[in-house]
Amino acid sequence: MTENEHPASGDPALGAGIQTIVGSSRALPKGSQHAGEVSESQIIEASVYLRTRDEAAIMTKLGGIADPEVRRMVQANARTALYRDDLREVSDFVKSHGLFVTALAPARLLIRVAGSPSAIHAAFGVKLALYKDGSTKFRSFDGEIQLPEHLHALIESVLGLDSRFVAHTRIRQSHPAQSPSVGPNSLATRPS
Repeated sequence: MTENEHPASGDPALGAGIQTIVGSSRALPKGSQHAGEVSESQIIEASVYLRTRDEAAIMTKLGGIADPEVRRMVQANARTALYRDDLREVSDFVKSHGLFVTALAPARLLIRVAGSPSAIHAAFGVKLALYKDGSTKFRSFDGEIQLPEHLHALIESVLGLDSRFVAHTRIRQSHPAQSPSVGPNSLATRPS
C-alpha cells in the first residue's frame, strides 16, 4: 500500500474506521464488457457534496427577509460560516490523496475535485475502468465509495466518477394509429 492509498482499498471486509457511502455503487448494464483501464494521464473531475446539518438557525435568520436576493445572500453567508470547518477538512483530505480542489461552493455544500484515476482510488477506494455497452463507451467503477469514518459523517455523495448518461426522456411518441383526428388548431377555430 502506498502512502496515499486508501487503507481499505480492495478489502471487501473494509478496515476499521472505513465506511461506504451506501447506494454509491452503479450496476453495470447487462451485456456491458470491460474495455480497459482509465489512462493515468486522464484528469477525472468529481463533485463532493457535504451532508446538511440542522440549519434551524439559518432558517430563523431568513424568516424576516422578504427580498429573495437578500435571502439567498444571507443563506449563502450563513452556510459558509456553518460549514467552514467541514469544507476545510474534506478539502485537506482530498488534497492529501493527490486530488486538486477546483471549486468551492459553500452555499451548495459542494467541493469540485480533479485528479488522476489513482488519486481517485486513493481518496475514495474505488478503481475506475472503461466499459463498453454496444457502441457506447463509458467510465465506471465496481463497488461502493469508501471513506474514513470521520469523513463519512460529513460527505453525502461523490458524483461524476461514472460517466454514463443518466437522463431519460419522458416524451413518448404516439403511434400514428392512435393520433387524434382533430389537431390543436382545429379546436381553436370557429366553424364558418
